[in-house]
Amino acid sequence: MHFDNLVARFYRDKHLKQAMLHAIEDIETTLNTKISNVLGRKYGPYGYLDFRIWCQRNSRNKFLHNKFMDKYAIQKEQLNFLAKIPVKVRKSASYDMHELTSESDRVNPPIWLLMNELTLGESIHMYKLISKNNRDQISTYFGCKTDELVSWLDNINLIRNICCHNGLLADFKLKTKAKVPVEFKTHNIDEGILLRTQEGNYTNALAFQLCIIVKLMSKINNKYIFKDIESAVYKLFDATTTPQHYGFRNKLMIRKLFDLTTEDRVDSLIEY
Repeated sequence: MHFDNLVARFYRDKHLKQAMLHAIEDIETTLNTKISNVLGRKYGPYGYLDFRIWCQRNSRNKFLHNKFMDKYAIQKEQLNFLAKIPVKVRKSASYDMHELTSESDRVNPPIWLLMNELTLGESIHMYKLISKNNRDQISTYFGCKTDELVSWLDNINLIRNICCHNGLLADFKLKTKAKVPVEFKTHNIDEGILLRTQEGNYTNALAFQLCIIVKLMSKINNKYIFKDIESAVYKLFDATTTPQHYGFRNKLMIRKLFDLTTEDRVDSLIEY
């Protein structure tokens, strides 16, 4: 491969990452809003400080390596979390956060301010800690089950880290595959948007990650414009990297994928 081709590929990948980050930021903001809404409404603005009242308790948490969530495990999670808050408050660029700390003796902010200071990974970890009923309320908003949402959020966090640390996103393939959104499942391997093997396994390439983003954005904002992402995907293709290389069954499936941003279209294409 010539150097000019490498440079061009670098900038095409950069365009893709910038476009995907825009959608991921919306997903992150919505997740934070839903967590703060559920916990704030049920336990008050500072109820999150007492992990015993909102965490999964006295059972194994399958989202945290099957850890048994007894009082000791919960206390450890609480201590680790609370230790991060003062640092986040001091480093915050939020005007509201500075106004609160200057007018109050409180070290810990209300949950709706704190959630904006967490990293996506920290927000996902908090979601995994939440009790089953609370988790279900949040996953219902996204139109899925909790185990589906957790697998998609973990995948999106990985993509976000690649984007933010200048990794190569276009050729990235998942080692641990997330759950396939029901909208993109098909009975026949020769149908649907995603490329599948003869054994029926779905691709773990870029197309799969885009399906997750489209699925979640269809619930957050069904009028979201995917023009930048779609344009970036088309620009990736050349003589050696075809739509199949990125996990699409064919080029027409790219247009079909980004037509799924309205709820009526999503419902009409469910085949499984």
